[in-house]
This record gives sequence, C-alpha cells and structure tokens, in this order.
Amino acid sequence: MSKIGRNDPCHCNSGLKYKKCCMGKSTQERPKYNRDNIHILKAIVEGLLSDIQKKQKYVESLCKNTISEKEWESLLIWANEIYKESNEYSSQSHNWKFAIENEDINNIIALINSLKNHSDNLISSIKKIKPIGGSLVDQDSLKIYEALYNIIDKLKSTAPWKWMYDTELIVIDHPNGNKYYGSILGNLGEFYACHFHIDNEGINAFNELASSSIYPEDKLLSIKSHLFMSQKLIGVSYESKKEISVKDEDVFKALGRKYKGNFGYPVVRIHEPGYQPRIPDIDDMHLLTCLIEKLIDIAEKHKESINKNEKSVYEKGKWLGTQGKFVGKDIQWKSKNFKMWEPKIEAYKKIEINHVKLELIRRQNFVKDGSWELDGRYIPAVINEDPRPYFGQLILIIDDEGMIISSPGISRPNQLKNVMGELLLDTIIKQKTIPDEIHVRHWSDRVHLYQISDALGIDIYQTPEFEYLDDAMEECIQFMRKNC
Repeated sequence: MSKIGRNDPCHCNSGLKYKKCCMGKSTQERPKYNRDNIHILKAIVEGLLSDIQKKQKYVESLCKNTISEKEWESLLIWANEIYKESNEYSSQSHNWKFAIENEDINNIIALINSLKNHSDNLISSIKKIKPIGGSLVDQDSLKIYEALYNIIDKLKSTAPWKWMYDTELIVIDHPNGNKYYGSILGNLGEFYACHFHIDNEGINAFNELASSSIYPEDKLLSIKSHLFMSQKLIGVSYESKKEISVKDEDVFKALGRKYKGNFGYPVVRIHEPGYQPRIPDIDDMHLLTCLIEKLIDIAEKHKESINKNEKSVYEKGKWLGTQGKFVGKDIQWKSKNFKMWEPKIEAYKKIEINHVKLELIRRQNFVKDGSWELDGRYIPAVINEDPRPYFGQLILIIDDEGMIISSPGISRPNQLKNVMGELLLDTIIKQKTIPDEIHVRHWSDRVHLYQISDALGIDIYQTPEFEYLDDAMEECIQFMRKNC
C-alpha cells in the first residue's frame, strides 16, 4: 500500500483529509465497536428514513403554489438538518467499520447511505416547489438584505466589544413606540453578538440573566437554560457554518457573500419567550439595520470619550442612547442618556385574577401558616402544537416540609403568570391554608402575584436559592423529557 499523504483523503472514509482525521492516531485510540450502540443507531436511522420517505411522498403530491412560504421553509430546514445528521452518523459508523468488520456495521452503513440519498433527493424536490408568496429572496427584498448585511459586516469590523461590556447598554428609543436595549457581547472573546432587548419585558429578562451569577453553581445550568428561553430580543450573532439555516445560505448566495470561520457567519434571529429563535421578516430586517447603525455611531463616540479619559456615563448610573421621532417619513434622532432601568409594577400587565376564587378564600376562615416555594421553569423539549411549536413551562408549589402540594401546572408562553396565579388560588383552597410567605426566584413573579399577596396578606420574597423546589423541579423535568 502506498503511503498516505497529509492532504490525501483519510483511509477511514470519513471524508476528511488524513491530517485532520486519523493521522497520528493509534488503532487503540479509534472508537471501539459496541453492539448496543449499533442497535441504537440503527433504530434512529430507520425512524428518520421512514419520516423522510413519508415527507417525499407528501412533497411529490404538491402542485406548484400549493404550499405556504412558512411551510416550505420549515420543510427545507428539516430536510437539511436530517442530511447533516446523516453525515455525522456516516462518519461514526465508518470509524466503527475501521475498528472491526461486522455484518451489523455493513447494514447500518447501507441504511445511512440510503438516508443521505433520500434526504438529498428531498431537498432537491422541495427546492423545485415555488411557495405561495414568491421566492425566498425576491428583488424587492434584496435591497433591504443588502443594507442589513452591509451594516452587520461593518459592526464586525468596528468590533465595539473591544471597549464595551455586555452590561453597558445602548438604548434606542424608536418612534415605533418601543425601546431597544442594545447589548454588545464579545469582550471575553468567547462569543460575538449584538442583541437588542425589546422594551420592558426584554430588559427585565436580560437583567435576570445578567444577574444569574448569584445563583448556586450546582443550579446554575438549569436556571440559565430557563433564562435563555425567556429572552425577548432581535439581534445578530457571529457563528460557525453549522448554525446557519438554508434560508441564511440562500440570502448569502443572492447577495454574493461568502463567509468562513468559527465566528464568520452572521446569524440574524428574533428570540421570543418560550419559542425557538426565528428568522426575522423583511420589516424586522429593516428595523435591525437602523438599530445597528445607531448603536455603532453611539459606541464609536463612547470610544472617543474613553480615549479622552472622560468619566463614563455608565459610572453615573446611566445608559448611552438616542431618541427618535418621525418627521414625515424620515426619523430625526437626538442624543439622550437614559437612567438605568428600574423595574416598576406599572411596567407589567396585570395577571387575570379569578376574583370569585379570591373572594371565596377571603370569606373562609382558613389557617394562615407556613412558607411555600413557587416557581415556573421552561421544559427544554419542544411541544409541536399549532399554530406554533413552543416550550411548555412547568409550575410547582412546595411547602416548608418539601412536599409538592399542588398538581403540577403546565403553561404556554405568555400565560405563565396567569396559570401561576390560578394554581396558587387552587392550592390555597385545596389545602385550606393561606401561607404566611411565598418565595419566588424571579422579580417579575413577585410583581405579577402582587394582587393576590396584597389581598390575602401574604409576604412574597425573591430568593436566589430554594430549599426544596430546585431539586423537585429537576426531577420532574427529567421525568417529563423521558416520558413525553
């Protein structure tokens, strides 16, 4: 056998160059064959193959212009993800084959190759369909995309994260009625992004995430996962190629742009509490262009003041910003410093209180005793229900003896506070007890439950650590992920 060169394809058929794959590795370092792993992988691939074949029949049954652009895009993204997944399985199975020849391995490789071919064919079939609403990137939209990605490229070359921290916000008071709190991420060099947290709900979620370092280390991961899914923002992050979608690729191609590197691909997304990030529509893209333009301008002026050794406005308890107003169709901007946002009860929509139940409790001679822990947490598993898949929220109430005293509540996005309030009233009626105090983790929960606590004389405390609830919540979420 001739010697394999550094840049030749690797003999393990991974598709990588020899220098980036098996070069310098001994046989013992390669993955070892495991029959159980093969059976698990086979079951997964067979399931995906069945799904792909069903989708192929569905796509072939479609006529031109009989599918919405949203469904078309979802189909394409799904097929593309399966194709990427099949490539990963292919690499894994070839490593096993190189370790030991076995009929099971040959069968799984044949299945994976079939999955790759079917998913590739499905992608081609989907792309032949023109969805209702026109092509993904039409000529009218192209100018808006061009302006956005020009300013996104400028943001990266300006690199304001070199002199600004993520908590040094830039406030853009837009005449559309919303305030956008711009956060520049990247000062530590681990992640580069620019996020605009939208209005009161967005900045409150950001503040809770920024202060999550106060939470105990052993609880930090699960709490941060919840807080990440609570964000309300529009922004851009600079990612690796694996993070971009088919639509992103189509936009880059239409604009003639080529990106590369771990932090090279701009990913534009809108994050809404309880939902997976989505690609903004054209109006959102136009808005984001304006926001980034103003942020760059303000950040560069701040850099000038730093170079002049002037006292930072952030040291004075304020945020840099600008305020706009419409003059005809144009927007006129003026510089303005904003007081650092302090939560106010008036900033939140009141929850829907069942006043019949509340009055029933007030008329009863219920015992008032004990301390309850109350919290809601996103379950990191998507519930695929119309009109849009979402992350459900689990709600628990635990007494001061560590007992779950309510039936676990499940809430849709934007309904957590209402469901939490209803569950609290039901639990009081069931237990025939009004707690002396309730402990919640989030400031917003304390605010939203104010009507109930004020009417019943309950003290509500915000706490970074629960005595019992975190462990109970973790066990419930793990159980639901395994069985739902």
